[in-house]
Formats: sequence, C-alpha cells, structure tokens
Amino acid sequence: MASRPNMTIVVGPFSKGLNVLLGLCLTCVCVGAEIRSAVIDKQTGQLSVVDGYRDDFVAWANFTDDIKTSGWSFLEVTTSSQYNDSIQAYAAGAVEAALTSQLIYKHWMNTLMGYCGPFTSQSDYCKRLKDFITINLQWMQEQIEKQPTSPVLVPGASCTAAAQRTGGQLQ
Repeated sequence: MASRPNMTIVVGPFSKGLNVLLGLCLTCVCVGAEIRSAVIDKQTGQLSVVDGYRDDFVAWANFTDDIKTSGWSFLEVTTSSQYNDSIQAYAAGAVEAALTSQLIYKHWMNTLMGYCGPFTSQSDYCKRLKDFITINLQWMQEQIEKQPTSPVLVPGASCTAAAQRTGGQLQ
C-alpha cells in the first residue's frame, strides 16, 4: 500500500481568522442564525436592509432564535465607524427590526392583545398605557436634549435613542 506524504499546515493569523469564520458559518447553519446588513445605495443614498453580510455595511446583525431549545434568542449588532452616530444608530435599529420583527410581534400579542387589541374595545387601561408610554418617551427625549454630555448617557445617546427607534420602524 502506498503511503501519503505528511502534510504540514501553517497556522497564522489568516488561517486562524478563516477557522473562526468557518466556525461561525457552521454555527449559523446548525442553529439557524440569520444575518442581515444595512447598506447605503451609492446612487440613491437610501438605506436598505439586505440578507447576509456585506462589506459595505453601515450596520450588520447576526440573530439566532434559539427560544424553543434554550429559552433564549441572541442578537449581535455591529456598526461601521465610517458613518456618523445617528446613521449608525438608525441602521442598527433597521437591522434589529428586520431580524426580530417576529419576536416583537409575539411580544405585542402576548402582552397587550387581550387588553388593547383590535378585537376588544379601547379600555381606560389602554388609554392610560398609551399616555404613559408617550409621556415617558417625551421625557427621555427632553432629558437627552437638556443633558447631551451627561456622564449618565452613553456616547452619542443624544442621537442614538431616537434614531434607533425610527430605524426600527423601517420595516
């Protein structure tokens, strides 16, 4: 029987990175992870969310819904420092919404459907809840505007809170 020559594998930064990337890809396939990227169209200047990873991302996210097995879902969002904070925040909200819209819907259905859903009349509770949320969001925005350099706020919070919320409404 003929013998095969020994093979030497050189392990350097590139191959380590390749192994990590391959491991991530296999993990994504095995547990059903979804990856989306928010990119800006060079001709129109419009932000759009596309399937998969793109090198020209403003933001990209990896989402794994493992709730049926582990009880948890996992979301990782990365933004590009090539864009200003408000664009990064908006894009982060857009990819988050694109990937988690089913969980957001399920949360809505589980939390409020029986109380404030379209199949029941608007109760006093629903009006109070809506008022509370509206007032709370207005207060948050006022605090951010009054104290944009407050050490309590994370860097860029003055633009990220509203931008991420509106980016989440892109869907």
